[in-house]
Amino acid sequence: FPPGGPALEKEVGHMQSAMAVHATRHASAHSGSAVGDLLADPRLRPLVVSMIVVHAGQQLCGINAVFYYSNMFFDGVIEDPLVGTCLAGAINVFGVWVALRLMDRMGRKRLLVISGAGMLAGCACLTLALMGAVPNIVALFAVMSYVTFFEIGFGPIPWLIVAEMFDAKYVATAQSVAVQVNWFFNFVVGLTFPSISEALGPYSFGPFAALTLAAAAFCHWRLPETAGKAPDEVAREAARVWGGGGGGGDAHAVLVLEASSKTKEINSFTAVQHLKVNSNLFDRPSREVSHSIVDQTIPEDTQA
Repeated sequence: FPPGGPALEKEVGHMQSAMAVHATRHASAHSGSAVGDLLADPRLRPLVVSMIVVHAGQQLCGINAVFYYSNMFFDGVIEDPLVGTCLAGAINVFGVWVALRLMDRMGRKRLLVISGAGMLAGCACLTLALMGAVPNIVALFAVMSYVTFFEIGFGPIPWLIVAEMFDAKYVATAQSVAVQVNWFFNFVVGLTFPSISEALGPYSFGPFAALTLAAAAFCHWRLPETAGKAPDEVAREAARVWGGGGGGGDAHAVLVLEASSKTKEINSFTAVQHLKVNSNLFDRPSREVSHSIVDQTIPEDTQA
């Protein structure tokens, strides 16, 4: 092809179209095994477990028990319990705004731990108010602080970190699993809280407090930080955290990830070099190219 000629541009266009069709067919052919690949890859297991625990913790902390049955907490505290429900909704919006301001500055992991600690304190104050150990008005402030701390961390962050944990090819599958886990425990909490409240009375938020503590502890010791990191970096940190610094399998996973990153860099460099060589060949006259090819293929002693 003449340098920069229309025939060359047409051929390159055909090649790009063929590559796009091949990529689409390849993705469609392997889409059915995405869940299996996600669960089977040992490098991703710590991330899958972290995703499940964080989304389960979002519901098992009891937030929807507060919203579904808020009238129970505000009855006798304020004249109209519906006002308390509206206040909880307004505080909900305020908490999201605070999270937006702090999320990138403080990191996902730290905000989740702070969120869990604040909700734990809110559960304790609410329990004291329901027991009658403190004035009833404390129940109102306890619920408000509980909702605020929820929206600072455990409200928005579980939905965000899934996309930051996994490569693009796994994100849709991981989000689907996370949504199913989240709604399952939402259903469990909404279904069982009336029975828990009837059985435990003023101590009905005790189980939620214990589960909130467990979720916050998990985030502190096991959850990798995802802010400002590529999925490969998150996976390496997860392997180190879960391996405790010396686990054989996890150390192997770290080595595999690092080797994979190096291989990608080498392949990218090689591809760039090939492109440079090819572009130089196309830019040179055809006679010079043919002589160059002959010089590269005929041994030196033969040429001599």
